[in-house]
Amino acid sequence: MGRRKWKIKKHDKELAAELSESCGLDALTALLLVTRGITTAEEAQAFLSREAELIDPFELRDMDRAVERITQAVDSGEQIVVYGDYDADGVTASTVLYSYLSMIGAQVSVYIPEREAEGFGLHREAIDAIAAQGATLIVTVDNGIAAVEEAAYAGSVGVDLVVTDHHLPGDTLPRAYAVVDPMRQDNLCAYRGWCGVGVAFKLICALEGSDGADLLDEYADIVTIGTIADVMELRGENRMIVRRGLEQINAGVRRPGVQALLECAGMGDKEIGATDIAFAIAPRINAAGRMGSAKKAFELLMCDDPDQARELAASVNHDNAVRSEIQRKMVLQAREQLAGRAAFDRVLVVAAEGWHQGIIGIVAAKLAEEYGKPCFAVSIDGQSAKGSARSAGVLSIYDALCACSDVLDQYGGHAGAGGFSLRADRIGELRERLNAYAAGHGAGEPVMEIDCCLRPAFLQLPIVDAVKVLEPFGTGNPQPVFGMLKVQIDRIVPLGKNRNHQRITFSRDGAVFTAMFFHREADSFEFRQGDLADVAFTLDKSTYNGVERLELHIKDMRHCDEQQDDTRRGIDLYEKYMRGEKLTREDATYAPASREAAVLIFAFLKKAGAWHCGAAELSYRICCARQYRGITSGTVLMALEAMAESGVVVESGGCISLSDKKEKSDLFRSPVFQAIGAAGKDGDTDET
Repeated sequence: MGRRKWKIKKHDKELAAELSESCGLDALTALLLVTRGITTAEEAQAFLSREAELIDPFELRDMDRAVERITQAVDSGEQIVVYGDYDADGVTASTVLYSYLSMIGAQVSVYIPEREAEGFGLHREAIDAIAAQGATLIVTVDNGIAAVEEAAYAGSVGVDLVVTDHHLPGDTLPRAYAVVDPMRQDNLCAYRGWCGVGVAFKLICALEGSDGADLLDEYADIVTIGTIADVMELRGENRMIVRRGLEQINAGVRRPGVQALLECAGMGDKEIGATDIAFAIAPRINAAGRMGSAKKAFELLMCDDPDQARELAASVNHDNAVRSEIQRKMVLQAREQLAGRAAFDRVLVVAAEGWHQGIIGIVAAKLAEEYGKPCFAVSIDGQSAKGSARSAGVLSIYDALCACSDVLDQYGGHAGAGGFSLRADRIGELRERLNAYAAGHGAGEPVMEIDCCLRPAFLQLPIVDAVKVLEPFGTGNPQPVFGMLKVQIDRIVPLGKNRNHQRITFSRDGAVFTAMFFHREADSFEFRQGDLADVAFTLDKSTYNGVERLELHIKDMRHCDEQQDDTRRGIDLYEKYMRGEKLTREDATYAPASREAAVLIFAFLKKAGAWHCGAAELSYRICCARQYRGITSGTVLMALEAMAESGVVVESGGCISLSDKKEKSDLFRSPVFQAIGAAGKDGDTDET
């Protein structure tokens, strides 16, 4: 039931035409720029320019003090420890700073905590171990802004601390020698878009005493990987750095570790874009930290020997494969939990003993996308539990966590994602509180934004070149999504070992084209040959046997008719009842108790044998049939529930089918029809 509402962007075609003429741009390129709010020739030239000035690193507060203390340590031969993090941003940040300090002759080592054993950020045990090694200076990367107590402890054992981070500071800053964080409100710099590796890069620029243009030649590829992996906005300086980094990766001799990772992903000879970094490189680096030690990924990026790099990459790739299999099993377990009433909650909460804590965030993200609802995934370990949440774009995770702070032991995050811990026996209470909060704060439906709609005649290779002018794509500059309306599905071919990818052939206006819909299981795929559909897709091109061809990758599909609003309303009503909420007279008027709808459901299931695509899609199929016009989606869904309550149909493992029950049932005695009847009577009483 994770349908997304489509929002097709409006265009000022005259403005786009002016931009196209003044800048010498392809008409489609100009139109896409306008949809991104870039409307003048000056803005377009700045956005598309491959040359831009880097921001002065000393505009960041405390950068001068950070340089002073690190320079002192380098000059006097002090032991310096770069204290990183176990995700791709932290690993790349550690790589950049360690590499530079080594190059200038510093006595430096790296400490990256293990996710499972130590958790995120500075902690006392690590500080003790570092002090015991004789280190007198810790420089954090991608962490430290919240380490108020740990900073004080480091000082008490004779270790100075320089914090570099990009997360939001709390009310109190750590008592460190320097705290460099673009999110500090007292920065002189208006730009705040750097991630951890971006801040580390600004630090080495300051240490070098330059704006960093020369250092980009050495580090742009690594900064690019961390920036894309941490889903930072690709505007301003980030955009320029990522563009330069991608050019480096594609220009010639790649860093051995990067080349080895690409070979593991089957992309050793491929031109690499931002999407490839996000879906091939970043997950493998992250997998090292999720499944074992992120130090292995750090060593891979630092490696100069191609053979050793391949060995390390193979190990990291194995970690990623193991991660993928564990994730698949956890998602299946979570779906089983959501097979009942829990799936109808406004906020989904899934929990299990022993779930891998390094993977629950990915599980939450997948379920949030699949169901179109915020999802909180929780790993239970005895009496304690840790969780990760993703928003699906319909609710601020951080605000929701704040509203439930008295239930939690710790929490943090932002609008799109967050992490938390609590006692295991309070998970049920958290579920109730989150759903109560969502009920009062408008948890809406996810949106699929369409840049513009195309006619089949436009699907030619040159269109890809017009789109690629806007690269690199990422947060703040997403890959354009196109729509094509009222196309006929001519053929559906399941692909993949688990039949979880669909190759679909469409036709319209005499034109025939093929597109791929990845990660959609064949058994639960709701579209059939002959259906008319609206398709949202991205464009790319590939080369096969020396021949370039256009590729369409489907992001979303919907049946095209006038029933979209009715379907959404029916689902909302169905979920309202399944949550146990009281129905109103308006609900009863929209979806009255209907024996006719039950007869139609019975006939449909008797002919189909079984239905694997969910209650909402079944109602949609029935309502769209020409002979059944006038019956609402809500009527069908409520009749289906009445049949389930009366034992006429059974739902198991996502499959809806008729039961073996022989005796007749009075559906009007079912709880749902009773609730509809009561709602209608209550409404009449209220009006008299």
